[in-house]
Amino acid sequence: MVQYILTAAAEAAAILNVDRELSEKWKSHIDSLPDYPTAEVNGQTLVVDVQDAPPVEYNITVPSTPVFPGDVVHWWSSPEQKALFTNTIELIKWNGNNSMCMLAVAPRPAFDARHARLAGN
Repeated sequence: MVQYILTAAAEAAAILNVDRELSEKWKSHIDSLPDYPTAEVNGQTLVVDVQDAPPVEYNITVPSTPVFPGDVVHWWSSPEQKALFTNTIELIKWNGNNSMCMLAVAPRPAFDARHARLAGN
């Protein structure tokens, strides 16, 4: 979500023609963000809260937020990033609360592999 917030703030500053120096600083911070923390589960890599930590059962599926509502991972993301988040969404464990909307909405606009599989291709 940090990447989403920094990007949105920089775009808003540009649209409003304010805070040019601050906007440049926000953009520079985006490039210094670390990779998403991952872990291996059943031979598949997925995003977790802490690097190499075992996945937990979520109330709010935080590892899926770069897809929705963050819109950082999307249709135009790299195939590797889409595969990582497809694995994450398919393998994530949640307790049935609060994440229903996130998990229902996230994969639809973002991952063409899921669409192809649903279409039988």
